[in-house]
Amino acid sequence: MEDRGGKLTNALSDVTGASSRRILTALIDGERAPARLTELTVGHARAKIDALTTALGSTFTGHHALMCRLFLDQIDRLAGGVTEIRDRIA
Repeated sequence: MEDRGGKLTNALSDVTGASSRRILTALIDGERAPARLTELTVGHARAKIDALTTALGSTFTGHHALMCRLFLDQIDRLAGGVTEIRDRIA
């Protein structure tokens, strides 16, 4: 997302956390309004609305959506592999 002029980690430290995931999913699904996206935050992220609004105020294209979807899918696959290995060890 940094190539589009926004940096989510300026506002949220964990881009795989609940708030980040909800925002990224909404962006992928076509939501672009920063005010609506910041409404998706939960917990401690609610205190960072101003910084998040700034980070979400730049252009997010279909290409960015595709790349984010591919990255999130890869994160999910890797997390699934970690869970499988932990289960086998247990």
